[in-house]
This record gives sequence, C-alpha cells and structure tokens, in this order.
Amino acid sequence: GAATLDAVDVDLAAVVEAAVELVGPRAREKSLEIVSVVSSATPRLVTADPGRLRQILLNLIGNAVKFTESGGVMVSLVASPAPAGAVDVRIAVRDTGPGVPEAERARIFHAFAQVDASHAKAAEGAGLGLSIARRLADAMGGDIDLVAPEDGGAEFAFAARLPVVAADAAAPPLAGVDCVVAAPNPIVRRGLGAQLEALGARAETCGRLGDLAAALEDGPDRVFLIDEAWAAVDAFDIDPARGALVLAAPDQRDRLAERLEGGFSGWIVKPWRRVSLIERVRAAWNGEAAAAPASEARRPEAEAAAPAGGDGPRVLLVEDNPVNRLLAEAQLKRLGARVETAVDGRAGLAAAQTGGFDLIVMDMRLPGLDGLEATRRLRGGLSTGADTPVIALTANASADDRAACLAAGMNDFLTKPVAEAALADVVRRWTAKSAA
Repeated sequence: GAATLDAVDVDLAAVVEAAVELVGPRAREKSLEIVSVVSSATPRLVTADPGRLRQILLNLIGNAVKFTESGGVMVSLVASPAPAGAVDVRIAVRDTGPGVPEAERARIFHAFAQVDASHAKAAEGAGLGLSIARRLADAMGGDIDLVAPEDGGAEFAFAARLPVVAADAAAPPLAGVDCVVAAPNPIVRRGLGAQLEALGARAETCGRLGDLAAALEDGPDRVFLIDEAWAAVDAFDIDPARGALVLAAPDQRDRLAERLEGGFSGWIVKPWRRVSLIERVRAAWNGEAAAAPASEARRPEAEAAAPAGGDGPRVLLVEDNPVNRLLAEAQLKRLGARVETAVDGRAGLAAAQTGGFDLIVMDMRLPGLDGLEATRRLRGGLSTGADTPVIALTANASADDRAACLAAGMNDFLTKPVAEAALADVVRRWTAKSAA
C-alpha cells in the first residue's frame, strides 16, 4: 500500500546525526569509522516525516556498513536554496566497500535483487532495503540515486525538495578558530575537516605522524583534534596550554583520564555531533578546562535504543536483516517494550518456546526456517510459549500473504516499512489481549 506520511517540523541535522549514531556500534564491531558532515546552508527546521526519513537513512547507512570491510562510511547532508521558501536537500551515504558493478546498478533497487555471484557476499539482501527506501523517498517527493565514485566504493543519496520552517541565520559558531585534525583514517580526516570548515573554522589535516609532530612545533594558536589511535604515541608531547582534544569511540572512554593527565584538554566522542563539537572546540580555543558537554549527557537516539526497564511488555523480535532489526528494536523500545532479538527462524522458535514473552514479532521470510514454519511448530508444540501472539512482518501486503500468515497461526500482520503508529497499535492490542 501507499506510504502514509506524517509531515511535521524536523531538524534534519539531528535526524542524520542520530541515524549515524545508532548504526555506530555496528561500524565499530567491524573496525570501521562512521562520520557525518552537515553543510552550513542546512536550515534549522524543515517540514518532513522524521520516521520515514530515519527509515531511509538507516537502510542506506546500514547497507553501507554491512558491505564495507575496511575504511568507513561518510554521511553528508548538503542543502541549497530552492524557490518558494523551500530547500533542496541531498543526504549522501558514501562507503569504501567494493561498489556496485555497472551492469547491476539499475536492478539493485528492485526487491530481493542481488548482484552477480562474484559480488553476492557484498550485496546480499540489499535489494529489499533499497526498494523500500526508494518507495519511501518517492512518497516524500524525492528519489534515491546511486553514484560510483572514481576512487571506489559506492554512494547512495536521498534527494528531495522540502519546505523551510526556520532558517539558521546565526553566524558560523567557530569563525576565526584554527584547527588541526590528525587521524590515520582518511574518513575521519576528511569528515571532521569538512565539518569544522562548515562551522566556520579553518582546518588543516594530518595523515602522518610526522606531519602531526611538525604541526605541534608550529605555534600554539590552534586547536588539535587527535585520534585516540595516535594519542597514545610517545613520539611527541602535548602541551596542556595548547588546546588538544582526543577523538575517542564510546568504548575508549576508560582511557580519557590518562589522556587528560598527558596534556589533552578534553575529548570528542565519535561519531561526533555538531553541538558537542562546537562546545569542545570553543572550550579548547578559549583555554577552558574539560567538562562533559550537556549534549553528551544523554543522547536522544542512544536513549531510545537503550534497553527499556520497568514493566513494559516483553517482546521477542525475530528478524534476519540487521537494518530492519535495528529499526524495529528501536521502535519497540520507544514504545516501552523490553526487547529480545533472534536472527533466524530456528533461534526465534527456540526463544519463543521458553515462554515469558507477551508478544512475538516475526519476519515471514527468514533463513533456514521461515517465519511461517516457525509459527506452525510453535503452535503445534506443548511449550509454555505456544499461545503467545505472533505478529508477521512482510514486505508484501498481498491478500495471499495475509492468508498464509493467519493459516500458519500468526495473529496479525505488519507491512514493511513499519509505521510506528501501526506498530504501537498492534503492540497495545495484542499485549492487552494476552494479559486478559
């Protein structure tokens, strides 16, 4: 069916940064860097559907991380003025993966499409997510295109014209600040350098330790942003009066006290947000002592993705696609659910048979044992979970699929991409019934 849009005031930059942050842990598991760059022309608020935009971005960013084995992913938000109080927005997701062969670029947006066998591992499962993302983009009056950068990898971009609600008329917040970005990964160097310049700073980048050592000897009136990978190197000393910040992943926070003792004046957590970046760079430029920025106290998207406590319904989510699983898990947790996940039908069935769940949300098409057969076995057994309500997830809204789900013993049906309002309604209705 047609996608239903919820047009509200949206902070585009915040949506982009939150999506990058949500996929960040998966990137770190693969030793990849993931960064965002927001252009200076981006308005403060536009009219758009934040849920649908988030789904598009999570599909594109999740695919980029999945298919990239080394290097990283850069997400760039570029905005340019358009007639009638609108703005042309392009959000590009560029990776350093194997790219998409020219012969396969047209069909990659078709549901369940894969590239040929030589690239199968690098693109397995991309078609459905891209097909859904393009359908959502079309509903928003936009499109998704694929570019093959000359230096390799792939770039998928969402583009749309959106009404401006509030422009950002403020002066560049880092105007007049000189920065040096030092990191071994070019994604970090290019991304952070570009973001600092978009905020008004002047940014020099160092891709070699020798260049960093020379820059440190060059004069005091600069803020140094040095990756944790190089912060531990003893080949140079950090003058505490200089203003140096360490770039650290969340799982590297335990090293920060040591870095502060070693001359650094503060830190920036990757992937950065502009608010935190501005606060920390300003503080370093002004010679202020390190303090945890309010923006890092509790990030909204991280909070949404955190395990829910309390007495919310206990939900088993069975979904093999990591992007769809990440999105559905975040949606369920925002609804107050306590979520456990399984990545295939057999694991889902084993978890469901243990009982204790108020609801099971299960994809129809799963590897090994599909959702229909897993439900049949659950219903036909004598386990304590045999009567737990099961909600089907499917990309197809056909009457045949609905009939197949109900015949297998499923109780209800949700079509991907799942609207949060529809999910909330299903969770409310079926957890109320199971508690009755």
